[in-house]
Amino acid sequence: MRFLTFVLIVSTLIGSAGCATNFAESNEQARDLEAITALSQENVAAINASDVGTLLGEFTDDIVFLPADQPPVVGMAAFEAWVRPIYEQYDLEIEGTIKEVVVAGDWAFEWGLITGTLRPLAGGEDTQIDAKYVYVYERQSDGSWKCAYDIVSSSVPSALPNPRQN
Repeated sequence: MRFLTFVLIVSTLIGSAGCATNFAESNEQARDLEAITALSQENVAAINASDVGTLLGEFTDDIVFLPADQPPVVGMAAFEAWVRPIYEQYDLEIEGTIKEVVVAGDWAFEWGLITGTLRPLAGGEDTQIDAKYVYVYERQSDGSWKCAYDIVSSSVPSALPNPRQN
């Protein structure tokens, strides 16, 4: 009888420890999801404010950007060279809709939709943006998240300009 009581107590303690671990893990995952959602929202706000500095700060130094209908853009210098001319020529007003975020250790994956308007600063016709995206985030050494891969696929032809052709 004492042995059975001992087994029940140990089983309860182990089960409780397992629950505590799962609870801690779920709390950490909830914090990660919250941080990634906030980063995504900051990204949209930076785009709408033409805040290139903040926008660039949300990506890793070795960013891989795969814009729609264009060659890959690899590394921060190339990414900045791609981004800056956009804001020199256009005003963007977008809305982002997160469809799903999955956290897997030190990596997270987000996909969603982007709609909005691209207005030429020099005048001319607006371009409607209707696109899909995938962000792959990497946890940084300080625990924060940054986007390491940005993949954009337009739902309409030529929705985003190619600054290399302008």
